[in-house]
This record gives sequence, structure tokens and C-alpha cells, in this order.
Amino acid sequence: MEDQISRIIDPKDGETPKQDDGISPLMPFPTAYELNRDREDELVNHAMTRLAALEQELGRDVCSGSDWSGRRQAGLSSAGEMEGLEAASRTWMGKRELYDLTYKNEVSWRASLLGGVFEFSNLVVPVARRITRQMIARAVNYFFATDPWFAVYPVGENDKVRADKADRYIRWKMDQAKFKRTEELAIERAFIQGESVVRTSWANRGQVFRTEATVLVDAAGADILGMNGDYILEDDLWVEQILEDPETGEAIPSGGMVLKRDGQTQQPMEMIWVTKYIMRRITHYKGPEAKVINFKDFLCPLMAESIQDADCVVHLYDMPLMDLADQWKKSIDTSASADDRVKSTRDAIELLRVLASSGTESKSAQDSDNVDSSTWETNGFRGNTQPIIEIAEFHLRYDADGDGILEDVMLIVDRKTRTPIFYDYEANITPDGLRPFTVVRVNEVPGRWYGIGSMEMFNTSQQILDLLINRWNYGNSKAARVDFWNPHNTVEGRANPNLELNWGGTYTPAPGKTAEDCLTTVYLDNKTGPQMRELAEFFMQLMMNESGIANANDGNASGMDSTKLATGIRNIEKSGQELFSLHLGHIEPGVTEGLLKMAKLVFSNLDQMEVYRYFEDAEGGEGGKELQEINPGDIANMEIDTRILLTRYRGEQILESSIRAVELVDKFYAEMRPEVQMRTMELYQQMLKALQVANADKIIQPVMLPPAGSSPGMPDAQATAQAAAPKPRISEPLL
Repeated sequence: MEDQISRIIDPKDGETPKQDDGISPLMPFPTAYELNRDREDELVNHAMTRLAALEQELGRDVCSGSDWSGRRQAGLSSAGEMEGLEAASRTWMGKRELYDLTYKNEVSWRASLLGGVFEFSNLVVPVARRITRQMIARAVNYFFATDPWFAVYPVGENDKVRADKADRYIRWKMDQAKFKRTEELAIERAFIQGESVVRTSWANRGQVFRTEATVLVDAAGADILGMNGDYILEDDLWVEQILEDPETGEAIPSGGMVLKRDGQTQQPMEMIWVTKYIMRRITHYKGPEAKVINFKDFLCPLMAESIQDADCVVHLYDMPLMDLADQWKKSIDTSASADDRVKSTRDAIELLRVLASSGTESKSAQDSDNVDSSTWETNGFRGNTQPIIEIAEFHLRYDADGDGILEDVMLIVDRKTRTPIFYDYEANITPDGLRPFTVVRVNEVPGRWYGIGSMEMFNTSQQILDLLINRWNYGNSKAARVDFWNPHNTVEGRANPNLELNWGGTYTPAPGKTAEDCLTTVYLDNKTGPQMRELAEFFMQLMMNESGIANANDGNASGMDSTKLATGIRNIEKSGQELFSLHLGHIEPGVTEGLLKMAKLVFSNLDQMEVYRYFEDAEGGEGGKELQEINPGDIANMEIDTRILLTRYRGEQILESSIRAVELVDKFYAEMRPEVQMRTMELYQQMLKALQVANADKIIQPVMLPPAGSSPGMPDAQATAQAAAPKPRISEPLL
């Protein structure tokens, strides 16, 4: 049966499928990074070799499956397999998966990897999980408790209007992209595993449909299109064109009308409207997008100082073949010649034919780790017939064109067939020319791009604590009554040497024997419980103290009565803030860098006027909203004209500098005589400017010496009027 892929790749009548001549490049999409077949093969071979090395370095080759850590020791056929399992658990990715599983309280892997008492008792006291969760909550609250949580600030006085407009527009875009939620997930992953990688990209999701519409045409019946190539509909608005006087810079009307949505398309003299069926595209979302990448799907050398400095980073993901075909359709250059379009179409179809041999199951960790295979098979979801391509997206530094200069290149390859799907210069892909990844991390490892998570920090203490609890539990489970039975000391036992003790039976002690001589019971009690509990509480207290998030209730576990006092509670709070500030300092650069990348995507992709709805708190506490519009020119050169800072951090800066500025101003006017103010005026103005206080020259002005009989600081005219005014009587109210 013909499906949607077959309609694209199957040869048409009279068509001969293209044969690989071994000379022409396989990549069908025209880009600025042009390679011949030899250079293309060299680039792909280098990338795939580097991929294999990174998988081995990080441990993905031995722990890429979702169930590698849960294999039982009894199921291993040899000691060599057990040794390999332990080696996998010590790799970079293996350790991070175990930390993630422990955070989820999924510890079945301990029976096979750790053995010992965990084979019989596998309880968890989730102290490390509790510490990590509170660290996550505190960090998220610090960065995102305020709304808005970021702002665009102007550098100069002339940028205030532009910065305010850009600030509102970017807030709206970030709300649409749900970027705040993405950063919260990134912080959560960072505390669990040490780091999380966030990928930023530009998304344009929509659908194409056919509808009847009234469109604008010229006298010959040809469609008149807007600057974005879209039809001009009858309900589109036209506005008067405003030009800028080159001499004065003032806005002057041109007398002509332009299409409001782009501000450039001139209104024709004669408006001719035709009703017909046209292809339309409805856009569900168009804007920046950020996603947290599964740690198994991102490969970066462990020795690299940062993602941008690494020689190669790889992002692995799955893509349905039909999605690739859809992207190819959308990327066709309509301005190219007919021959070029035919060639690129032929090459793209041949690429799809090669890739159609891929399987139909997910291969990336992002998809496979989140799928219950038994559920899929039970509910019949295995019937997916659409091929899924295993994509390896490389961002590498390599001289593939042979000019002797290393280039930053993005390369997309199908891992199964080693077929290049796309490659181009990095600078043509991202607005800043950098790789589209940011890292949010805690406990930075010096000189490395990754960090150390809270689960790893407390892993040793957590294992000791669980070991104590499980030994205690195992000991209690073995506590029981042991009966010592001597049937020879009974009359029945002398008659039957094999007499068994039977509950409910009657036995007669032999002459001279008592019941104790026949049956003795010994109870096996666990005497180490109190000592184990005390030791467990000791380790719990150590973990809490090191974390910086301990509270008074945590202290009670070890009997620290001082935490019930106000002094003890304040001491805990102060110490916790000092310790936790280190984590906040590690997280902030990653959050800020991701925000800047999203803002640059917004700046670089605004190609036409956009109307958006801005929400703001109105007077009286009620939410207000208004429609606003923004043009590409409103945010031109915004990178050099504005600064983007976290709102809470910026607010603390402003508050601290304002308090200090008020102290300086108060000292200048309250403690300085006018003649001293004249001499120290410039000094105080410089101090206010150092605190970034605007209008420091107007705030610090010496008070003029008043004439005799007037109050200090009072203007002459006011002093004269006061001297001439009649004195009030004592009995009159002084109001």
C-alpha cells in the first residue's frame, strides 16, 4: 500500500533513480560551505571517528540502554560480564544515571552492583534526595520568584525608549516560549547530575491548508505579494508611510500608503481584488525555543573547558523521515533557476530514498528512556510504519575545505548509513556564530565544562546511611525464637526416637525430668539497634550541615537542643545562606547565557512588524493589558545598546547602591557647611556616579549662603518675604 513517504521517493513514470557516481557530493541542500565528494567524505569520516571516541570516553557505548543498571547478578553468565557492569557504573554517564535513579528512589540496581545486604534488604532513607530537592527549590525561588525575572536595561540615556519597547516584547516572547519553565528544569537537572545542557533554536510550527480568499492582483491578474511573499488580503490594513528627514531627522509623511504589516509594500494606484482558492499557512508558534537535552544524547570531551572551546560536540536525536521531507519542501529556493530547482529536488529525493531504510523505533535516550516497551506492545503502538532517522548533529572545528584554516561547522549525519544530510558554517546557523548550547551547572569542576551534583556530593554518606538502615532491618528480620527439643526426655520419645515436636500434641516428661529438660526456647534479639540509629543520625546531621539548607527540625534528629533557640536558628540560617551562595554563583552564568541566546534569536528573526499583547499590573492591583506593536528597526543593534540582567540580581544592586547614595546625600546636606559643600561638591558627585546614580550633578548642589536673618538654605526672595510678614499673636493658631 502506498504511503506518504512512497509518494515522495518512488520513481515516477519514465524517471530513472539517480545513481551515486562517487564524485558529486551527497548533501543536496545548497549552502555557503561547498565541498567536493572527497572533502565531504573526509569530513564525515572524521566526525564519525570522533563520535565513536566520545562515546567510549563518556561511557555511552556501555550504558546507552535504559536497563543496563538493573540487570540482576544472577542473570549474568560470567564473572566477566559482572566486571563489565561494574566498569560501566564507574563511567561518566554511568555514574550520572545512577545518581538520577537514586533521586527517583529507583535503587533495584544496588542488588547487582553493590550486592551484600542490598540483595536481601534494599530500603532507602532519602536524605540526599531531600537535600537536593530543597536546593532546587531555593535556587528556583532565587532566580524566578519575581515577575518579571529579567529585564532589558539601557546603557545610555538615548536608549531608554528602545530598551523599554524591547523589554516588553522579549518578555512576551519568553512567556510564549515557556523559557522560565525550561530554566527551572535545567536547574533541577543540574543539582541532580551536576550539569544540564540547554539547546536554543528558532521554531516555526504551523500547518498548510487551502482556502478561498479575496487577494490583491495587478492589471495582468498576477498576485501582488507582501515583503514576506504572502498574499495581500482584502482585510489587510494600509497606513500612511512615514519617512525620516535626512537633515533634521524628523518624521515626515510621504503622502503614500504602505501595507501596515510590513511597512514597506507600496499601495498600488488601482486596487484590483480577485476571489480564488489559495494555499495558506497558519502559524501556531513562531519564536525562540529552548529544551533541556537528555545527558545521554549530548557528547562533549571531558577535558574541554567549555562547550564553545571543545573541538567537537555532538547532539544525538531521532527524526521521522517525513519531518525531514517537510523541511526539504520548505527550504526550496523559489528564486533559483528552474534547472537548479530540478537538481536540488532530485538530490533531495535520492537522499530520502537512502534514509528510508531506517527502522521505525526510537534510538535516542530522550525517547527510548521514557518509553515502557511492554506498554507499547500491549497497546499495539508498535505499528508505526514511518522510518525514524538516527541523527548525529556535529558542531566541530575542522578544516574540511583544505584552505588551512579551521572552520566552525555544523554537520548533520544519518548514523546508520553515514550519509551527510546537511552542513554549513556555524555563523550561518546561529545569530552569534556560537554553538546553540548553554550549560547550567553547580559545583564547577575547574577547567572543565561540567559540574558535581548534589546527589554525587552526598552519595557516599547516603550509601553508608542506607547500609546501616538495611543492616538493621535485615537483623530484625532474622530475629526469631529457636526451640531446642529433646524427645528422649519424654515417655513418648523413648518409645519413638524419631518423635517430632507437634503443636497441640501431649507429651509426658520422663521420670526425674522437667519440661525445661525436654524443650528450651531461645530468643534471638537484635542488640545493635540503638547504636545503629545513633550512627545513622550522625551521618544525617553531617549531610545537612554540609548542604547549607539545614533547619531547626533537622537538628533535632541528633538531639541538638540549641537549634530550638532563636540564636541557634539564626545561626543556621546565616550559615546556610553563606554556603548556598556558592551554588547560586555557579548557576547564574548559565541562566544568563541562555537568556542572552534567546534574546539574540528574537532580535535576529524579527523581519516584519509584529503586534503583541502586553500584560501589566494596573492601579489598584488589577491586571491590565494592551496591544502593542514592534518593528525590526525598533531593536536594531540592540546587542550593543542594552544589557540584559536578572531582575532579582539587578534589584539587589539598585537597592544596595541606592542605600549608599542616600547616606552620601544626607551627609552632604546635613553635616557640611555651605562653604565646605562648595569645596567637596565634585567629590560627592563622583561618588554618586560610581554608584551609577543618574543625574548626580543635579542631586549634589551646594546650598547658597543665606543673607543675614534668613534660615540656612532659604532663597533670598523667600527670606525677604518672611522678614516682611507680620508676626502672629500668641493666641492665634500657628496654622
